Amino acid sequence: MTNSTSNPLVKVLNNWILSLFIILTSLVTLLSVTSYFFRDNIYLEFTTNFKHQYLVLGALPLIYFALNRRKRWLIVTLFCLLINLTEIIPWYIPKLSFGASGEPMRLFLFNVSFSNTQYADAIALVKEEKPTIAAFLEAKDPWPKQLEALREVLPYTISIPELQMEVYSRLPLQESEILEYGKYRGLVKLDLKIAGADASVIVTHSYPQFYFGKPGDFGVADYGYDFAPLAPQRAIPRWGEQNYQSPPKLGDLGGLTKTKQSRIHTSIQQRQQEDLEKQRWQWRNQDLEKEIGDYIRQIQKPVVLIGDLNVTMWSPYYKSLIESSGLHDARAGFGILPTLSQFSPANPWLAIPVDHCLVSRDVKVIKMRTGPDLGSDHLPVITDIALRASQKSEVRSQKSEVRSQKSEVRS
Repeated sequence: MTNSTSNPLVKVLNNWILSLFIILTSLVTLLSVTSYFFRDNIYLEFTTNFKHQYLVLGALPLIYFALNRRKRWLIVTLFCLLINLTEIIPWYIPKLSFGASGEPMRLFLFNVSFSNTQYADAIALVKEEKPTIAAFLEAKDPWPKQLEALREVLPYTISIPELQMEVYSRLPLQESEILEYGKYRGLVKLDLKIAGADASVIVTHSYPQFYFGKPGDFGVADYGYDFAPLAPQRAIPRWGEQNYQSPPKLGDLGGLTKTKQSRIHTSIQQRQQEDLEKQRWQWRNQDLEKEIGDYIRQIQKPVVLIGDLNVTMWSPYYKSLIESSGLHDARAGFGILPTLSQFSPANPWLAIPVDHCLVSRDVKVIKMRTGPDLGSDHLPVITDIALRASQKSEVRSQKSEVRSQKSEVRS
């Protein structure tokens, strides 16, 4: 009697589990595939961000299908796993490195998040890590005031309240340049000398694809109106032309600061709130695909870019940035290093890697890692780099050549 009543229940339960795994496998496989073909759709392009989550969700039904000899669905599951493994495994393969000399340079990047109040924890971590440059994004009041405690270890600073960006440096900055993407996003380029060689460090923050915070956090202009630029509204044919306006609040930079605007953000029209999300997404894509890459290619020195790009390495727009700029991701060989989660950024299965460090070929990456949870929805990113030894030798040879030319002139 017991067997007759239990068998039907077991059969129903087994059918229910089978249906659940079939739906899960179908959905994950579909999302894994569609992310390659629908880059122009704001929602489907968003699905590119979750490759390692797809890998875990695709692995769950694998054992069940294997044990129950569901050959057709086992093949589908293996196909799903293969798609995502090809996107993840390369980030864990160690890269060949070249020689570098001199003291390593440590970069510290942290998107503090608007509502985060763990100021002391962030400052303590920076002092513990002793970076050469520390960059803070979404540093809205009172973060700028709180971060001034870092001046004792990082005396050279640049503060850009309009972009909610604070940068601290241990080394003097020869020159800085600010480029705006509309009103609340942009980048700052810092020129400095590292062990006698010239280099540029770029700190940037791209528009988010979707925004889940309070309207007051992101800026009044983002809700109901398009992004009015800070500088006068005039057509600019290229990034290389200067927009004359009052400079941002500066610390002891030791150099000149210029402010420019991206050409794609200078024609401003009023827009309904429902269009703003898509507009921000389009601006982000255009900046990543063309503007930033074009700007970086004009820099004739080693370049390091750190920032919250609001895309993962699997986005087609990220790949366009890598192609157009000639930079490569410092996390290669160190894993995918997820940094952003609305729930728990320290949990790698709930987070996605949107905070990046990109370097030119003449920069060696020693190590890249994430820091602890400091109350933000982002984790800090810490990267150790050094200039290629030949780059420093080239600088020395150029100086020797100049000295010899001077000697010939004197003689």
